[in-house]
Amino acid sequence: MRVFLLLLLGACALFANGASAQTPTDKPPIVNQWLTQAHDGVIDITPCASGFCGRIVGMSVRRNPDGSDPTDAKGQKICGLQILTLTEQAPGKWAGHILDPKKDSNYTCEVSMDAQGHLLMRGYLMTPLLGETQTWTPYSGPLHDCTMG
Repeated sequence: MRVFLLLLLGACALFANGASAQTPTDKPPIVNQWLTQAHDGVIDITPCASGFCGRIVGMSVRRNPDGSDPTDAKGQKICGLQILTLTEQAPGKWAGHILDPKKDSNYTCEVSMDAQGHLLMRGYLMTPLLGETQTWTPYSGPLHDCTMG
């Protein structure tokens, strides 16, 4: 009887810890606004049909020298452009594709989080060994008309 009671208490403790560890309102740590390493853009990563998508929601350049809105290599406005698609590969690890709008180049990418809560974005061609890792930081500043305040 004592062993049964101990097992029952242990099971209740495990269930309680599991239930409190994640609630339906918890969001994955990747869902956030991220300031790029060069501090020239803010990317808003949100859930989407493919897993997670990232759009440009802030830029350090408000206008081109000629007064026009910044555009990608195809002449489309960069503001609001979706540049990132990711799927979760394991807890805290994502993979997908990222677009460099200035070059109209798509790269495979791997994303993870470091201990400080920064997003580590590794974009590459063919193999991760031929890539570069950037550190993106959470952004909480103002955004006005797709520009950073």
